[in-house]
Amino acid sequence: MKIHTLTALLSIATFGITANANTTTVYKSVGKHGEVRYSQMQPKDTQNFQILEMRSDGRTADAGQLAQQPATPAPAPTSEAQRIADLEQQNKALQNQELANRCQSLRTNFANLTIGGRIFETNANGEKVYLNDQEISSRRQRHQQMIDQYCQGV
Repeated sequence: MKIHTLTALLSIATFGITANANTTTVYKSVGKHGEVRYSQMQPKDTQNFQILEMRSDGRTADAGQLAQQPATPAPAPTSEAQRIADLEQQNKALQNQELANRCQSLRTNFANLTIGGRIFETNANGEKVYLNDQEISSRRQRHQQMIDQYCQGV
């Protein structure tokens, strides 16, 4: 009789454990237009959502019978803020380098326009088109204006 009772208790306990194992995690959130959304994937566009444990019959699992939910690590704001600061610093360094390269190119072109001699451009057909003195003077002035405008302190 004792073995029969023990077997019955074990089967009931096993049934209770397996009932919790058959739950599915569902995320409940509100969409952009106020609609309620349910998904098995964690919403990426919002941090305001509820986690529901759903049974196979479509009902929510009772709070007293929930299996322990896996702890989702919250992103550390300091590491995220540090990553953003690092990316902004890299972006600023790239912009400064790009500006320095442009200024160097402007200065080189200005020097070539100032030296004199015959200056030409290549047109869309690949032919050389020589610039006259007025075009050279105009481009020299334009390059000087761009250097004054963009290359201060670079």
